Amino acid sequence: VKDNTVILRGSPNLSGCDIFGGVNMSTSSTDVVIGNNTLVVETSGLTARSISNFDHYAFVLPDTIQRGAVLLSLSQHIDLTNNGKSPSPDFQSIDVTGDTALSVGDTVTLLKSDAGLTAGTLPESVSGTHGVTLSYTFALTTETDATGQPVSVVATVMGDEDPAPPMDDDTPDTPTGNEGGASVAPRVNP
Repeated sequence: VKDNTVILRGSPNLSGCDIFGGVNMSTSSTDVVIGNNTLVVETSGLTARSISNFDHYAFVLPDTIQRGAVLLSLSQHIDLTNNGKSPSPDFQSIDVTGDTALSVGDTVTLLKSDAGLTAGTLPESVSGTHGVTLSYTFALTTETDATGQPVSVVATVMGDEDPAPPMDDDTPDTPTGNEGGASVAPRVNP
């Protein structure tokens, strides 16, 4: 099975669940089956037993996100390399919804397991958007427990970009009456 997308949103009780991107039902359940399978996490505070057989990961930080929050906690070891079959997991994006703007240095834990983590080679940075006018760049790192074992993947805001062009000096600072319906996206100042 390939080309699957699993989307986690809301607040489902997944505490006893193993979440698979793909599985070979004709053999043992430990077979690693990957092939363009994507896990999308659109909420925080979720707990599940395990995730496996995903090649791609995407995250959407909900408008209720708190700095330092954990999106998905797992009770079993996380192997993002799928037993070495995908040594560089693809973190596609980390987007932000709602009115909560993030600041440079803010962190969120994307995945966490006290049982340990095999992260493989993580990308140095991942981009994301907040609405239509703000872009973030996140650094991805692993955090370790007291014994030095990796246990989580953490995203830290490195910067933001506002793609809107700066206003000219000749542009009036007061509304001219032509701005009806215009909105302003939050601006994060580093």
